[in-house]
Amino acid sequence: LLPALFVMLVAVTAWALLAGTHEQTSQLRTDLPWSLLYAANWGQIVGDVPYFAPGDPPLLRHLWSLGVEEQWYLVWPLAFVGLSRLGLRARHTARLLVAIAAALYLLVLFLRVGDIASINFLYLSTITRSPGLLLGAALAFAWRPWQHTLDRHRSSVLGVVSVGGGFALLMLLRELPGDGRLVVFTVLIAVFADDTAAYFVG
Repeated sequence: LLPALFVMLVAVTAWALLAGTHEQTSQLRTDLPWSLLYAANWGQIVGDVPYFAPGDPPLLRHLWSLGVEEQWYLVWPLAFVGLSRLGLRARHTARLLVAIAAALYLLVLFLRVGDIASINFLYLSTITRSPGLLLGAALAFAWRPWQHTLDRHRSSVLGVVSVGGGFALLMLLRELPGDGRLVVFTVLIAVFADDTAAYFVG
């Protein structure tokens, strides 16, 4: 992604110098180093720039998600090697990752306060964005379809149960306050992932 990122940064910088406002060029000087290091999300957190502030957003605001992605690519291989050396079965590794993701979801719940720094941290940080990535990694340990085949009847039943369960979950979450939704979602994700691991790995 680096070549495409570099071309985009050159184009944005050229536009800002030719047609951008003083505020845009000033913010760009701050954001460029962070963007080149794939750390734009942390630059916005450290800079205390409200993500949801009214008015024109910084030109490189959208690069926060690329920062999260690239930081995951850097950290996850090291974490994978460490998990492999623990000698756990795939099911137990999946459970461990789900537990970590659930703990981070609860951290998000307890950090939900109204000041700018907390809002930026919750929305932009790699830590608070990692639970979804961890759940995906857990599922990769648990779900190995090339090792298991489901007959048509069991596949149909599993599909109906999944759709019905998803619909029931949506109806339940609609009736709960925001904090309650996060707690219920965290618990259900943990249960679902554990059952998935038990079903496919045994």
